Amino acid sequence: MINHFRRGKAQPQSDDLSLASELPGEAFDPATQQMVEYVQELIKTSLSEEDQLIMRLRAIEDYTYQEIADIMGMPIDTVSTRIHRARRILRNKI
Repeated sequence: MINHFRRGKAQPQSDDLSLASELPGEAFDPATQQMVEYVQELIKTSLSEEDQLIMRLRAIEDYTYQEIADIMGMPIDTVSTRIHRARRILRNKI
């Protein structure tokens, strides 16, 4: 997967934010599933595609800020700022 990102700026696919199928653990109860779907929709409608990818790399793929900076071809400070801003946007909407 990392080679895919290294070849160029990868764009998230529509199912890239499907958290329910990617998180380990037991099956979600209906209320949790509904919350996951709500958060997914917020991410899609509130963040740019590039910010969605940055958040996916950090939150789901568990890349470091430096690894994300290298993949995205941007300074680490920019990655940090974009993650902080995306979290604030999502927090304010939830």
